[in-house]
Amino acid sequence: MPIDSLRLQTSCYTVNGRKFEVPHRYRLVKPVGQAAHSAACLARDVVTGEECSIRKVEDVFEHLTAARRTLRELRLLRHLRHENVMDVMSIFLPGSKRDFEDLYVVSGVMPTDLAAILRSETLSHEQTQFLLYQTLRGMKYVHSAA
Repeated sequence: MPIDSLRLQTSCYTVNGRKFEVPHRYRLVKPVGQAAHSAACLARDVVTGEECSIRKVEDVFEHLTAARRTLRELRLLRHLRHENVMDVMSIFLPGSKRDFEDLYVVSGVMPTDLAAILRSETLSHEQTQFLLYQTLRGMKYVHSAA
């Protein structure tokens, strides 16, 4: 079977000047963040009706160190299930396997991230304790999962 026959049926969106090529089962709702080599969007899975987050990692093999880091992160996260650890629901490649450059990671929706919380307000002692507690719970789970 030729590699190209495994191609997903996709829809293309432009989000903040970046092309998102996602399977038909996902409808992008709005952008939620971006970095130098990645961008994330809130999406809806039309099959399940659930909201999800789709992160596009661009030029995933451009730098060996970044490629290794991404692979290591995904290898770990796809096995972990905990409320304080980001889950990976799916990973897909647009286009053909022979010439792909970008990688898409579908995960659950997080209402916010720590950086946004820290930028938006001064935290009380109790809020700081709670955030630290959540962080330590997630770290304990990750370290005990091995």
